[in-house]
Amino acid sequence: MVRAFPNVSAIDPALIIQTLDNLFAKASFVVEFMAMFTVGTGVIVLAVAVLTGRHQRIRESVLLRTLGATKAQVGRIMLAEYAALGALGAATGTLLALVANLLLTDFVFHGPSAVSVPVLLGGRLAVTAGLLASRGISDYPPLAVLRQEIWSGASRRAFIPCQAQAPRL
Repeated sequence: MVRAFPNVSAIDPALIIQTLDNLFAKASFVVEFMAMFTVGTGVIVLAVAVLTGRHQRIRESVLLRTLGATKAQVGRIMLAEYAALGALGAATGTLLALVANLLLTDFVFHGPSAVSVPVLLGGRLAVTAGLLASRGISDYPPLAVLRQEIWSGASRRAFIPCQAQAPRL
């Protein structure tokens, strides 16, 4: 056919479709990898933030228990706090992801949009991580923690009265 019609090119549509399919599969893998990398980084940041706040949670727990709260009440307070933070974070992330999804599918890809289920589970992850990091916080005796706060280096300076120096003549 090429010898009979030298000006006509023969194009194999199956080869073109296979090449495009391979290209889109690689692009899809890159997007999925970046999404998982972002989620993994978010989990690490969440873990560091929760572990950093552990000392503050111990102080709050001790103060609440000193004021008369039971361990169950302190646990419910922490559950409510982490549930609110998780719900707010998940709602914000979900809203931003859905808006980005809709904009990309409408204006760039010109196709239908889809909702990812793992995005909707972000709030549960935050609540679970917070509660796991808060285990045992209400087991600290209030008196020991308060003594440690009073006699720590930064707090001790606040309780030492300043000594007036005699003016030099």
